[in-house]
Amino acid sequence: MFVVVDPSCYEDMVKQREYRVNVFTSSLRAFPKMEVGDIIRLHPAMAEIRPRDGLPDFKVFRENDLVIFPLNDEERPRCSANRFIFTKDDIKLVKSLKKWSLERYQKPVERQQANTEATDKNPITLSVIFKNLYC
Repeated sequence: MFVVVDPSCYEDMVKQREYRVNVFTSSLRAFPKMEVGDIIRLHPAMAEIRPRDGLPDFKVFRENDLVIFPLNDEERPRCSANRFIFTKDDIKLVKSLKKWSLERYQKPVERQQANTEATDKNPITLSVIFKNLYC
């Protein structure tokens, strides 16, 4: 289980809500590496509304249903789903969320020391995705 936030969770720079995500994996070793500030795309995911506050909790039933873009300058996802659709708008959104996340979660010194290692077998970058949109 991990907690996610995005700009919609804040009002006047104060966090008002957060969303819990439960990922069910085949083993602990299969759980994708995630760090504070990473951009995480869930697809597909099931949402259940919490009775106490009306906010959704999300459940992902396979580790391959996540695409994780590291907060550092690397474009390549650390772990990716076997197949996914990524549009020009998705690329803009990932870049926008990275900028937002950098402002909140990473100090300049940490940016230089960020781990850029990808764990997926077939790395793909935002640049490659963008080029493929126009082919």
